[in-house]
Amino acid sequence: MLISFFQGACATQGIDQEEGRSILKKLHDAGVVMHYEDVEELNRWVYTKPEETMAAFTRVRYVEGRRRV
Repeated sequence: MLISFFQGACATQGIDQEEGRSILKKLHDAGVVMHYEDVEELNRWVYTKPEETMAAFTRVRYVEGRRRV
């Protein structure tokens, strides 16, 4: 999901941006979501199914047992 969607959901619950950022970091640290605030190419996205995201990444990186570069 886009980070703006997450921020909007927080705002609806009365959670300000600073607290929302803190919650998101804790969820990331716990492995519930993936969010890379410091990576410009990724910081607009919150990945809500980290296991599926990593499985898809692995499938893309490895084709028929050979590592793709």
